[in-house]
Amino acid sequence: MPFRWRRATDRLIPIACLSLLLSGGPSGVWAEPVTVIRDNGDSANRVDIVILGDGYTAGELDRYAADVEAFVDALFAQEPFKEYQRYFNVHRIDVVSLESGADHPERTPPTFKDTAFDATYNCAGIQRLICVDTSKVNAVLTTSVSPDRRDVVLVIVNDTEYGGSGGAIAVASVNSAAVEIILHELGHSFGLLTDEYGGPPPPFCNSAVEPPEPNATMETQRERIKWAIWVEPDTPVPTPGPTVGEPGLYEGAKYCDTGLFRPTYNSKMRSLDRPFEQINSEQLVKRVYNWASPIDGTEPTDSIVVLGDGQSRTFRVETPEPLSHALEIVWRIDGQPVATGSNFTLSSADVSPGSHTIDVMVSDPTPFVRNDPAQVLRESRGWDVSVIVSVRAPDLAETEVSNPPASAAVGTRFTITDTVRNVGTVTAGVSRTNYYLSVDASPNHGDRRLIGSRKVHELAPGQESTGTRIVRIPRNVSPGTYFLLACADSKNAVAELDETNNCKASATQVTIGR
Repeated sequence: MPFRWRRATDRLIPIACLSLLLSGGPSGVWAEPVTVIRDNGDSANRVDIVILGDGYTAGELDRYAADVEAFVDALFAQEPFKEYQRYFNVHRIDVVSLESGADHPERTPPTFKDTAFDATYNCAGIQRLICVDTSKVNAVLTTSVSPDRRDVVLVIVNDTEYGGSGGAIAVASVNSAAVEIILHELGHSFGLLTDEYGGPPPPFCNSAVEPPEPNATMETQRERIKWAIWVEPDTPVPTPGPTVGEPGLYEGAKYCDTGLFRPTYNSKMRSLDRPFEQINSEQLVKRVYNWASPIDGTEPTDSIVVLGDGQSRTFRVETPEPLSHALEIVWRIDGQPVATGSNFTLSSADVSPGSHTIDVMVSDPTPFVRNDPAQVLRESRGWDVSVIVSVRAPDLAETEVSNPPASAAVGTRFTITDTVRNVGTVTAGVSRTNYYLSVDASPNHGDRRLIGSRKVHELAPGQESTGTRIVRIPRNVSPGTYFLLACADSKNAVAELDETNNCKASATQVTIGR
């Protein structure tokens, strides 16, 4: 969001954020040249920054490219963006303006420039607030880059006077200090952080409600503070200042001088030219992982693997790379850790015949994060492995089953779709799949069979059969919450290598009522 500023000692700091970017209606917009200046991986698993220029003429595009490089270097020189710079891609869009610079209506006499995005200082009567025409910016974005390549949008204005604004589209001049505005604003728009300074308004102080942001609180009980894990036991709560870089409970935050508290004495969300400090850096790292998984890809891509006598299979995982530390990778067989590193080879001789699970867990042990209740810094992938030795036989496994409706009444009907696969080594004869309601997602004698079943024809090794049936809930089913269970070869017509993998439960449950 854009700023209002006040003077603190000899510099300007933001004290309020308003959404004041101009909007207009461009015509005749076409795709502009795009250059990828930081390519760290597939945009589907990276945070993509797009930078556009305003007030650069055709003869100034080389300088624009240099200005963008200087800005990107400054952005990734500060933590935590420095450590996680390889999680970002950066795209530069070359936009030509007819005139150089930006509008200065506050000057005497006023000066106005014909630029692509109509950048102007003195927006909303605030001299150093620069606004651009967001509809023109969005029009260029739409025609020049795909939606997955514009997670963060910045406009650099070809004017050396200090100024900028924030919001969905952040704006900064080429003044060397303006990058601090963008970093602060990224704390808002990207990090979902609030301001850590007090009044005077606007915006107005509201200390009667707990702020939703992770860096402000009205709580004064140590154990209930959002960032309590960062506060040392001997740190007093509330915390007197100034104590630079020590997490505590410092009074004054989110436009309130009293009644709301911030996590550190003075971070970038309170004053420019300061580090983000621990709690804000933690939040920014977690936000990076909201866009980018710690797993880029895995092999094999098929989640079902069959190993015969003397066979082996190598499993691989690809990950992003933080700048100065490595992600932790752990491979497990049937839940037991067996290896670390980016690849793992399983031989049929390493495990007993039958069904097994292989999974890999990738996690980030970064000291930037202590509190990750949503577990965004870790992710796992898994495979179902059937090890077949000596005996050649079919093996029917349910691999997919659709979710039931959220609720249904006894006697009513609904549709089920399931997939049966022969993971064995020889052709499986004709079989039948039945469907059940299960309270614990596991086949047992207490399951209630649904009225309706599906015939499955012969399946060669590796062949699948997917089918859809309408089933009815028996009237004598007791009300309650159930998983849907699909069980292949329910009549035991096929002699299989493994009789324990015939059933699969739905991911969600259905509530049965009268």
